[in-house]
Amino acid sequence: MTTYEEGTWVWKPDTEEIAIPAKVLATFKGGEESKVRTEDGEDHKLTGVDTKDLLMADPEVLSSKIDNLINLNDLNENAILHNLRIRFKESIIYTNVSSILVSVNPFKLLPLYTPEIMDKYRQNARELPPHVFQVADASYRGMLSDRADQSIIISGESGAGKSEATKLMLQYIAEVSSRASGVKGGSGSLEQQILQANPVMEAFGNAKTVRNNNSSRFGKLITVKFDGNGAISGGSIVNYLLEKSRVVFQSEGERNYHIFYNIIQGGKIDKPLQSSLGTTDAVDYHYLDQSGVVEVEGINDEKDYSTVRRCFTTLGFDEEDVVLPILQCVAAVLHLGNINFEVVKKAMEEDSSSVGNEPVMELAAKLLGIDATTLKTNLISKNIGNRSTLMVAYTVEKAQESRDGLTKAIYGNLFQVIIDSINKSLQLSQTSEAHANIIGVLDIFGFESFEKNSFEQLCINFCNEKLQFHFNEHIFRLEQEVYESEGVSVPRTDFKDNQPTLDLLELKGTGLFPMLDEEINVPRASDDTYLSKIQTTHGKHPNFVRTPASKLKVPNERSCFGVVHYAGAVYYDVTNFLEKNKDSIHDDVKAMIKKSSVPFIAKLFADKATLGGQFKASLTSLMETLNKTNPSFVRTVKPNSQKAGGLFTSTMVLDQLRYSGLLEVCRIRKLGYPVRRDNIEFYKRYKVIEPLSTDLASLLENMKKTGKLEAGQFALGSSKVFLKNKAANEMDTLREAAFIVQAIKVQANGRRYIVKMKFVSWKATLEAVKAAMAHRSEAELSPAMDLMNELPGNGRHLALYKEANTLLVRLIEEKKLEEMLDAAIKSRSKAPILSAIQAAKSMQPPYESPKLGAAEAILVRLDKEASVTSGLRKACKERDLAGIDKLLGEAAELDMGETEEVKQAEALKKRLEEEKEALEGLKKAIDDKAMATLAVFIKMCSEMGLTDPAVAKGKALYEELQAKVAAKNGLDEAVKARDLDALTAAFAKCNAIGVEDKEAMAAAQALVETIKKEQAAVVSLLAACDARTLPALESALSEASGLGLTEASTPEVAQAETLKNSLVAEAACRGALSKATSANDSAALAKALAEAQALGITGPEVEAANGAYAKLSAANSGVAKLVSLSTSDSLADLVAAIAEADGLGLQAEAAYSNVVARKARLEEEQQLMKDLEEAMGKSDLQALSRHVATCMRLGISNKYPAVMTQAKAKAAELGQRQQVMMALSNSVRSRDLGALDAALEKAATLGLTDAEEVTAAVGMKKTLLAEEAAEKTLASAMAAQAEAPDDAALLTTMRAAYEVCTGLGMTSDRMQSARTVLDRDSMILDTETKCKQAMESMNLDLLNEALEAAIQLGLRTATIEAGTSFRDELAEKEGTLKALSAACETLKMKASSKGGITLSDVEQLTAAMTSGADVIAAMASRKEVVEAQELSTKMQSVLNVQEMLRACEAKGGEAERTEIFAALSEARELEMDLDVMVPLGKKLKELDAEFQKKREAEDAPLEDDGAYEDATKKAEERNLKAEQKKFAFSNYPSLRSPEDFAKGVLLQKRKLKEGMLKWQQTLVPRSLTELEPENSKVAVQVHKSLLGYMGDKSMAFPATLAQDILQKGLEQPQLRDEIYLQIMKQLSSNPTADSIAKGWQVMCMCVSTFPPSLEFELYLLNFMHEQKKKKGAVRNYAKYCHRTLDGILASGASGFVPSVEEIQAYKERPPVLATVELVDGMLLTEELPVTPDLSVGKVVEICTHFLELTDPRSDCMGIFVYDIPPDADSGVPDPDADKPYADLERTPRPLRNEDYMGDVIVQKARQKRDFKFVFKRKVFLPSHNEPSEDNMFARLVYLQAEDEVITQGKLPIKSEASVIKLSSISYRVALDQDWPEDADSMVESEECPVIDFIPVDWRGAKPPQDWANLLLKDRDALLAEGPEELQQRFVEEIWQHDLYGAHFFNVHKLNNDSAIAQGLPVDLKIAFNASGMWIFDMSVNVLHSYGYADIYRWGGSSSQFSLIIWNQASESTFELKLSTAQAADMAGIILDYINAIMAAAQSE
Repeated sequence: MTTYEEGTWVWKPDTEEIAIPAKVLATFKGGEESKVRTEDGEDHKLTGVDTKDLLMADPEVLSSKIDNLINLNDLNENAILHNLRIRFKESIIYTNVSSILVSVNPFKLLPLYTPEIMDKYRQNARELPPHVFQVADASYRGMLSDRADQSIIISGESGAGKSEATKLMLQYIAEVSSRASGVKGGSGSLEQQILQANPVMEAFGNAKTVRNNNSSRFGKLITVKFDGNGAISGGSIVNYLLEKSRVVFQSEGERNYHIFYNIIQGGKIDKPLQSSLGTTDAVDYHYLDQSGVVEVEGINDEKDYSTVRRCFTTLGFDEEDVVLPILQCVAAVLHLGNINFEVVKKAMEEDSSSVGNEPVMELAAKLLGIDATTLKTNLISKNIGNRSTLMVAYTVEKAQESRDGLTKAIYGNLFQVIIDSINKSLQLSQTSEAHANIIGVLDIFGFESFEKNSFEQLCINFCNEKLQFHFNEHIFRLEQEVYESEGVSVPRTDFKDNQPTLDLLELKGTGLFPMLDEEINVPRASDDTYLSKIQTTHGKHPNFVRTPASKLKVPNERSCFGVVHYAGAVYYDVTNFLEKNKDSIHDDVKAMIKKSSVPFIAKLFADKATLGGQFKASLTSLMETLNKTNPSFVRTVKPNSQKAGGLFTSTMVLDQLRYSGLLEVCRIRKLGYPVRRDNIEFYKRYKVIEPLSTDLASLLENMKKTGKLEAGQFALGSSKVFLKNKAANEMDTLREAAFIVQAIKVQANGRRYIVKMKFVSWKATLEAVKAAMAHRSEAELSPAMDLMNELPGNGRHLALYKEANTLLVRLIEEKKLEEMLDAAIKSRSKAPILSAIQAAKSMQPPYESPKLGAAEAILVRLDKEASVTSGLRKACKERDLAGIDKLLGEAAELDMGETEEVKQAEALKKRLEEEKEALEGLKKAIDDKAMATLAVFIKMCSEMGLTDPAVAKGKALYEELQAKVAAKNGLDEAVKARDLDALTAAFAKCNAIGVEDKEAMAAAQALVETIKKEQAAVVSLLAACDARTLPALESALSEASGLGLTEASTPEVAQAETLKNSLVAEAACRGALSKATSANDSAALAKALAEAQALGITGPEVEAANGAYAKLSAANSGVAKLVSLSTSDSLADLVAAIAEADGLGLQAEAAYSNVVARKARLEEEQQLMKDLEEAMGKSDLQALSRHVATCMRLGISNKYPAVMTQAKAKAAELGQRQQVMMALSNSVRSRDLGALDAALEKAATLGLTDAEEVTAAVGMKKTLLAEEAAEKTLASAMAAQAEAPDDAALLTTMRAAYEVCTGLGMTSDRMQSARTVLDRDSMILDTETKCKQAMESMNLDLLNEALEAAIQLGLRTATIEAGTSFRDELAEKEGTLKALSAACETLKMKASSKGGITLSDVEQLTAAMTSGADVIAAMASRKEVVEAQELSTKMQSVLNVQEMLRACEAKGGEAERTEIFAALSEARELEMDLDVMVPLGKKLKELDAEFQKKREAEDAPLEDDGAYEDATKKAEERNLKAEQKKFAFSNYPSLRSPEDFAKGVLLQKRKLKEGMLKWQQTLVPRSLTELEPENSKVAVQVHKSLLGYMGDKSMAFPATLAQDILQKGLEQPQLRDEIYLQIMKQLSSNPTADSIAKGWQVMCMCVSTFPPSLEFELYLLNFMHEQKKKKGAVRNYAKYCHRTLDGILASGASGFVPSVEEIQAYKERPPVLATVELVDGMLLTEELPVTPDLSVGKVVEICTHFLELTDPRSDCMGIFVYDIPPDADSGVPDPDADKPYADLERTPRPLRNEDYMGDVIVQKARQKRDFKFVFKRKVFLPSHNEPSEDNMFARLVYLQAEDEVITQGKLPIKSEASVIKLSSISYRVALDQDWPEDADSMVESEECPVIDFIPVDWRGAKPPQDWANLLLKDRDALLAEGPEELQQRFVEEIWQHDLYGAHFFNVHKLNNDSAIAQGLPVDLKIAFNASGMWIFDMSVNVLHSYGYADIYRWGGSSSQFSLIIWNQASESTFELKLSTAQAADMAGIILDYINAIMAAAQSE
């Protein structure tokens, strides 16, 4: 038996941990009882059975420091397991097994992936502990050094952390490769695209399973391509076997793919998207509501949706063509899943199905862009015809399968297309087609074994078998084969070979997968036939199990078979195996999708092989890829099945270690030689260790001799050298050391060269400095000095630097002095020149410059100029043109053109010359009577205000000439119009005015006579027409022709000509009649009569002819009758005769024709009469004239005399009227008042008073009369003003007259003249006003301007004369001001020196101010005076602050922090920039950091006195000061310059400088503030963490990044300002909303963790102030940060960093400022900062603490949300207006303790609802109905009771006595002792009217007066009691009320599928209290009530709530479905009451 010595360690068996190390307390032998002590100090007894086979334990297992398991001396399962366990307990999750990394999922976030840690591994990964970064680094370095492709194979079961490990690998590779490419990783970079592909793939391919909340339901190989330099040049992704069945079904406790929940939650923040996709809540979808899980802790679907959208953008997905179609597909899948089918009963055949909710189907079809009818057909039937259509209907079950098959196909193909799109984006972004090497990262599904396993699990486990085989090949088989082939002796290690399992699965012909593919093609094959065949074929295979053993209780075991995998046996259910393997849908369905109107969706489907075939092919390709690479293995381990942090389940871990082969790996790597190298490679690699070795043998021998290689640590094979890990590591260390030696030599030479070149460069710099100093060139010296920054110590220690710096300061001062001299010389003013000369001479040594001589020469010149100036003033005053001309010549010689005196003299000279020219021109124009020239010179004289007599004479002449021109124009117009009246009037007017154009006058007179003759001729024509005599007509026509009247010009001529022709024809016809009658010729008679009939001729000739014709036709009575009627005027007789003749056949007779013609003639005459009547009725002159002419032509005027007379009269009247209207129009147009009067007179004569033309003419007449009157008034005013031009009253009158004319819209020469006079008057007034203002303000420039204007106007008023005198006085004062200004400029120049100023510098300004004291007093408001006074004051302050700064500098280390801060603050306030400020600024930072650390250590407040009031006052003062713009963070003095910030950057340097303080996605090159190099490096790491947290850079575990930032800020005060500035930078100009939100989250955390420095706090506060001005979330974040910052500035750093969990809460909701009220409206907390992790329960505790509640029932208090409805006229729309519950009033919402107030605020903001938080009691139990000793608690209970009884009326009071009692108490408590003694006062009180204290339902029962009287009865009694007792009485009064403490909810009933539901109204009130659930109608009548025991189940969505309730009466359950927005509130209050009741029962 083994003896176990005391003090040794053994493995104590343990039921949970398998075995744990224990120390032997006393020696014993195996089989004996013993006692041992475990590491926790606990003693344990061991029985003999325990000790029989007890294993010894090496004490090394107690240490967690062993990070490579093969280093364990005693290698066994217990040691390996315990090592992993203790490391896990210490949060060390990574351990190596040789080169294989074991990663144990911690199920919590650890700070292992920060930029700082990443940088450490990037610099020296080999020497650091195991890590995923180490594996990634080894692969990357191996790829670069060996130029070989690499792969990283990550394996493990679901939930072990494979996906996270993959992301970390890729993140690290992207980071190190970006260094090689020089790219900083912006959002569009290839590296970021590869990283951003992961969130997209996870959204569409990951889901919650029972084992893992983010389980990858597909495998992926991410291949990263690199160029020869190691920079990423491309990438691709291959995906494997998406689990499509999850789309349509999820097991209990699982979820569908994340993307479904993402778009639903995303739609709630993106309403347009929600509307377009038609999404609602997850529970509303069949595909999401099967498992009972919708939300998952730690997953924020809303935020993840935003992340996915951002990734789409990064990947370059087109929004319209790709992104929206993707989302449409996802939504369509959900809607397809909601399509339900109904049974269609058929008598003679199998039942079919139909779609039961077509609107849902139509929405799905719309989203897919397909025809809804086609979709419907394909869902409920299929076409089985080959050449024709033969439809077979589906049953409901088949239809459901068809639907599910379609959705799976759509989603599966969509996923593949997304992967393809990602690859396309990566391809487009790749830097080159070719690549040097690749690194492939394989993240594939882990081994799976569920209660029910299907085809998907078989594929997944097949893949894992393949990977295990690859692992075995690489680790075991190949290794042993190598040993054997190389002749190296190594003990064999058995390992579990899984080749038989692979053969079982894939062997051609007999493998499970080939047989499945074959079975698909077998007719009538099924899942059962397949199962039977594989059982027959593989029944005896050792790895095949025919059927599960019954004891295993495998579901559906008859349809199952088993496979013994490397990880254990798994049983597979063959149900749907064949269908899943086909992985196909009907061709008609494919065709339907391909016809989609959405191109993206139309391309989703493609032909492919079986699923098994696809999977096998992809696995084959995968293995080929992996076999070509050098693999690295990561084995992930899942420590527990609860997914809980800190829990290590040993049995579970050991199982994973066993089946993963890690135990065997440990053994083989321990026994063998894991490292091997080819002989040549070994020699080349390690020769550097022994450089003298000539070959491999000598190398090995030399290393053995020197002890560098020990025997047993290596073995020499035939072609390779084999090494143990230890030896390999030592050899590599030696190699690196040897390389270091060689590298040092190389580096020494390199550094020597570099230093030499630097030295050369330094010398050149020094020489450049010296040369610049010699040249005394600031342009050369300044850049040369900048180059000295490259010298060691920045060259500050060199004497040359100090000399050069001194010279540079001197040169800068000289440059400023030069500029000052230039400005003084340019000013041509003595004072600035003298000041500049004095400044130059005061410099030490005095400044010498050629410009000084120039300045002195200028002084001499200025004296000469002064003499000329004086002479000009005198000449101007005397208006001496000759003198002015002479002096201006002298001024020109002195180049004095810009002086005011010269300008004024020139202006006066010009004025005098212009006056002379104007008067001479005017006189000549008068002599010439040249109207145009006269107008020009009159205007010139008026503008100049000349009053010479010639001006008045010219104006009179001009008006006379103007009147003649107007009369002549009127005459011309009348001639043109040929209007006799107008012509006569115009002629008379011309005669009256004396128009001298005799020729025009004679022509007009002749025209008058001509018109009169024409009018007489027309009269003759009309008379002749009326007489119808041919001679008269011919005579009248002859006369008209002689006057030139034609038919075209004169209608009367045309009328007469027509009548003449008619009369000639009539005479001829009468002759023919007479001749025919005489000849007694029947034919001639007939012809003549017909012609007479046509001409309408009557008379004796016609009668004789008719008689003769009748006689000749006497034989024919009919003809005779016709003849007798041929002249009849009876139309009726004619019609009858024609009819009779038609009957007799007499149509051929001439008489017949004559009668017909007569009838036509009569009809024409009658129509003509009608036309005449109509024309007269319409007053249509044109028609009337035409018809009258026709009558005259026909000769029927006498036949119809009355009508014709009337017509002619009417025509005459209309003609006159037309003429009058024309005259009116012409006169209106010509604006001729005389013609207008004449025309109006005629119109009046004709009675035309209402015509439009008359109205217009009357209006025009009024206008013309008004204009005439206005013109006369203006003329009169102008004449009067001309007589007295300086009379202001006359000017006012003239202006008024002019404005009247302007108001009438008049334009005339007189008005133009008036305008000229008035404009001149305005200019005179302005000039005098300006002159007065200039004198009052003593503004010389303004005065000169006014005087110059006065000269131009020729103005010589008293004001101008006074101004001229005052100018001379003011010029002297201006000289004094210039001297003062010059002194200021000199002082400012000196003050700009880095060395500061002296008292003597200030005294120069003081002297100038003293000498000009009188001027300063008189001109105190002038800017020069103000500036001088302010500068003097400021410079005194500067002197004082300089002393403060120097005092601080002198004290050195003894200077106080506040003392330095005060001095620097004062200096910056004064805009000082002194050399001494730089070191003091650094000193202040050091002191402030020490102070902060000390304060944090002592936990002492910042404020010295600690008084709250004082702290508040200081905060207010601080905030007020911070609002100043100068505290914008861009002005922070410790910021680097943009040049310094971008120093060393080559590309895009300008952009970097410009964006130094703006958001950027790339990494900053250095810190923003001036920090030490090490701290600057840390600042860069901080920025990388910030980018990662804000999502601007893809990095894993962002919460840990934020924590790292906070940790650094808390521990390193010198970094705090840098951190704040980086956050502010990233928030400035940031285009991404999500990034902004996360940036503010970090800001919120920072201001809660550590304060800024004393120097920076105002800048940070200013930023908060500015951000609070913005809208939306930014404003809310800024308010929170500001409030929190105020607090931390007062209290100091918090001393702790938020946990990762607390930081993660920021992802869920924002921090908020919460204001909580009590029921009565009193504020409990105002803007309480509530962090995201602070639940409602915690806030309730805070409120309880604030109120100092001590009653144990305080835990029943809660927070309620009260909705505040918008004002009726606010115009705010109801966001729920379209919801079914929109009409329901919202009741107060009781928040659950686990709720978060931030969620409520976000929700309400989105709903745009106002609300408030109220603190009140939530749970009321009968056992709690006891008085309280806690007065505040009692008060709160009373207020709530009073609110429910009085205000809300929720507790109906039945009796009036109770109402009076309760109301009296309420009134008494409210008013205390101020209860009025009379009812009137109670009623009329404005603050407390008595009616407000009556329960709301009782207020209408009595008038207020009656209620007051009833309450008064109890007044005295109640006043005698204390308020506390009365409050208790009130509460006790309602304790027993059934509804006491009830929470009410308004709902709509939705279902009627039970008797109880049917009996309920639609509108209900539901209440919950301690009794249970109450159902009321809206009048609060109880309908039903149920205890909580009767409520079996409840739940709901955002719009519905459902309860399953036990009905005692029917002994059955029924469902009650309700429409409500408060489902969650109802569920929460049910739980709260149940929990409270149970807790109360347990306590009892």
